[in-house]
Amino acid sequence: MTIEQLIEQVSKSNDNTDMDVLTHYSIDDLDKSSIDDFRRRVEGNPKFEHYEKLSSAEFLEEVGVIAINRNTGTKGVTIGGLLFLGKHLAILQTFPHFQMDLFDRRSQERWRTRISTFTDHLNVYQFFILSYNYLKSVPDNGFIVDEYPLQVEVDELLKLILREALLNLIMHTDYFSPEHEMINISWHDFEFINAGMMKIPVENFFTTEESKAGNVMIARLLKLIGFGECAGTGGEEIFNAAKISKIQLPSIETDAKRTILRISNKKS
Repeated sequence: MTIEQLIEQVSKSNDNTDMDVLTHYSIDDLDKSSIDDFRRRVEGNPKFEHYEKLSSAEFLEEVGVIAINRNTGTKGVTIGGLLFLGKHLAILQTFPHFQMDLFDRRSQERWRTRISTFTDHLNVYQFFILSYNYLKSVPDNGFIVDEYPLQVEVDELLKLILREALLNLIMHTDYFSPEHEMINISWHDFEFINAGMMKIPVENFFTTEESKAGNVMIARLLKLIGFGECAGTGGEEIFNAAKISKIQLPSIETDAKRTILRISNKKS
């Protein structure tokens, strides 16, 4: 069995693999600037103000980034914690195929902007924050929806759609896969590609509250900073916001290797 086949087998055998503990990793393998920024956001929530009294190691244990390996009794970094807050090289030592890219292709050149874990040496948290902020700036020419009593601006709804699509990619991708994650932005379309097959039927994605996050720890860490608090409703939010905006309805397809979510800002 090749290493790629072994990784695929492991990733399919356990929905909670990102909660497993890597006992040969420690706090020294985590990126301090990421920890500091993440902690600042967590402690900005009054519910978590008491975390301010904790040391860095205590804080990371409290949120699940550092945990005890129940087989050995030793502490280490969880897989999700490493991916989310790890130093780039430390991530690559366990995930050699790790790569996430955002391309804004609205240009005559190959791209206008690229955000990449590969070229910028980012972890998942850094990629998420940079991509989230960039996607918020994309719908900058919004217009008002006619005949809608709340006069909702389409660009604000599109920002919601893109946020949920980004969260879906981060929470549900298969980081064990040799496939890598990609966001493509064109003049009228957005494409979110993540590795691995969806864990719910395609036909249910836009209509169900069922949640089967492939990365339970990463989903938990995102919830601590106010993202994905209603896990399982992202597909519904994307669909409903598209209907209200009167833009073309989104589509999703999946196979054994990847899942592709396509969103358009063209009017329906």
